[in-house]
Amino acid sequence: MKIAAYFIFLLAFVFFSCDLDINGGPPVYSISDANGARDGTPVVLEGTLGAFMGDEKWDFSDGTNSIPIEIDDEYWWRDPNHVEVGDTIIIYGEVEKEVWERTYINVDRIVKKK
Repeated sequence: MKIAAYFIFLLAFVFFSCDLDINGGPPVYSISDANGARDGTPVVLEGTLGAFMGDEKWDFSDGTNSIPIEIDDEYWWRDPNHVEVGDTIIIYGEVEKEVWERTYINVDRIVKKK
Protein backbone atom coordinates (compact mmCIF):
# COMPACT_ATOMS: atom_id res chain seq x y z
CA MET A 1 0.00 0.00 0.00
CA LYS A 2 2.79 2.42 0.86
CA ILE A 3 4.52 1.67 -2.44
CA ALA A 4 1.34 2.46 -4.41
CA ALA A 5 0.87 5.74 -2.53
CA TYR A 6 4.51 6.68 -3.12
CA PHE A 7 4.18 5.85 -6.83
CA ILE A 8 1.03 8.01 -7.18
CA PHE A 9 2.76 10.87 -5.34
CA LEU A 10 5.79 10.59 -7.64
CA LEU A 11 3.63 10.60 -10.78
CA ALA A 12 1.69 13.63 -9.55
CA PHE A 13 4.93 15.47 -8.76
CA VAL A 14 6.37 14.79 -12.21
CA PHE A 15 3.12 15.74 -13.95
CA PHE A 16 2.66 19.06 -12.13
CA SER A 17 6.31 20.12 -12.22
CA CYS A 18 7.01 19.43 -15.89
CA ASP A 19 7.69 22.32 -18.26
CA LEU A 20 4.97 21.48 -20.78
CA ASP A 21 1.59 23.02 -21.36
CA ILE A 22 -1.54 21.11 -22.34
CA ASN A 23 -0.54 21.18 -26.02
CA GLY A 24 2.90 19.77 -25.22
CA GLY A 25 4.80 22.91 -26.12
CA PRO A 26 7.61 24.15 -23.91
CA PRO A 27 7.51 27.73 -22.60
CA VAL A 28 9.70 30.40 -24.16
CA TYR A 29 12.21 32.34 -22.09
CA SER A 30 13.05 35.41 -24.23
CA ILE A 31 11.09 38.23 -25.79
CA SER A 32 12.49 37.48 -29.25
CA ASP A 33 11.24 33.88 -28.95
CA ALA A 34 7.86 35.13 -27.68
CA ASN A 35 7.46 37.39 -30.72
CA GLY A 36 7.98 34.37 -32.99
CA ALA A 37 5.85 31.95 -30.97
CA ARG A 38 2.29 30.93 -31.74
CA ASP A 39 -0.72 32.27 -29.87
CA GLY A 40 -1.17 30.64 -26.46
CA THR A 41 2.48 29.60 -26.04
CA PRO A 42 3.46 29.74 -22.36
CA VAL A 43 6.20 32.20 -21.40
CA VAL A 44 8.50 32.76 -18.43
CA LEU A 45 10.33 36.07 -18.84
CA GLU A 46 12.65 38.05 -16.58
CA GLY A 47 13.04 41.76 -17.12
CA THR A 48 12.07 45.27 -16.11
CA LEU A 49 8.58 46.73 -15.86
CA GLY A 50 8.37 49.85 -18.02
CA ALA A 51 5.85 52.59 -18.58
CA PHE A 52 2.08 52.17 -18.45
CA MET A 53 0.71 52.09 -22.00
CA GLY A 54 -3.00 52.24 -21.14
CA ASP A 55 -5.77 49.63 -21.17
CA GLU A 56 -4.04 47.28 -18.67
CA LYS A 57 -0.89 47.19 -20.84
CA TRP A 58 2.66 47.92 -19.68
CA ASP A 59 5.99 47.97 -21.47
CA PHE A 60 8.33 45.11 -20.47
CA SER A 61 12.01 44.83 -21.39
CA ASP A 62 14.57 42.06 -20.95
CA GLY A 63 17.47 44.40 -21.74
CA THR A 64 17.63 43.52 -25.44
CA ASN A 65 14.00 43.65 -26.59
CA SER A 66 10.68 44.94 -25.31
CA ILE A 67 7.10 43.73 -25.57
CA PRO A 68 3.77 44.92 -24.18
CA ILE A 69 2.39 42.89 -21.29
CA GLU A 70 -1.20 42.87 -20.10
CA ILE A 71 -1.73 42.82 -16.35
CA ASP A 72 -5.37 42.64 -15.31
CA ASP A 73 -6.44 45.49 -13.02
CA GLU A 74 -7.66 42.91 -10.49
CA TYR A 75 -4.09 41.64 -10.13
CA TRP A 76 -2.94 44.90 -8.56
CA TRP A 77 -5.40 44.46 -5.70
CA ARG A 78 -4.19 40.96 -4.78
CA ASP A 79 -0.45 41.46 -5.44
CA PRO A 80 1.39 40.90 -2.13
CA ASN A 81 4.66 42.28 -3.57
CA HIS A 82 3.38 45.35 -5.37
CA VAL A 83 5.59 46.09 -8.36
CA GLU A 84 6.47 49.52 -9.69
CA VAL A 85 8.02 50.90 -12.86
CA GLY A 86 11.70 49.99 -12.94
CA ASP A 87 11.34 46.84 -10.80
CA THR A 88 12.96 43.64 -12.01
CA ILE A 89 10.28 40.97 -12.25
CA ILE A 90 9.65 37.47 -13.56
CA ILE A 91 6.38 37.06 -15.43
CA TYR A 92 4.47 33.89 -16.21
CA GLY A 93 1.81 33.99 -18.90
CA GLU A 94 1.03 33.28 -22.52
CA VAL A 95 1.67 34.84 -25.90
CA GLU A 96 -1.32 36.73 -27.31
CA LYS A 97 -1.45 37.36 -31.05
CA GLU A 98 -4.37 39.36 -32.35
CA VAL A 99 -4.99 40.37 -35.93
CA TRP A 100 -4.76 44.16 -35.59
CA GLU A 101 -2.51 44.37 -32.53
CA ARG A 102 1.14 43.91 -31.77
CA THR A 103 2.02 40.62 -30.06
CA TYR A 104 1.79 40.93 -26.28
CA ILE A 105 2.01 38.75 -23.17
CA ASN A 106 -1.08 38.07 -21.07
CA VAL A 107 0.36 37.86 -17.54
CA ASP A 108 -0.94 35.22 -15.13
CA ARG A 109 1.62 35.68 -12.36
CA ILE A 110 4.36 38.16 -11.38
CA VAL A 111 7.28 37.56 -9.06
CA LYS A 112 9.25 40.59 -7.91
CA LYS A 113 13.01 40.01 -7.81
CA LYS A 114 14.66 41.30 -4.66
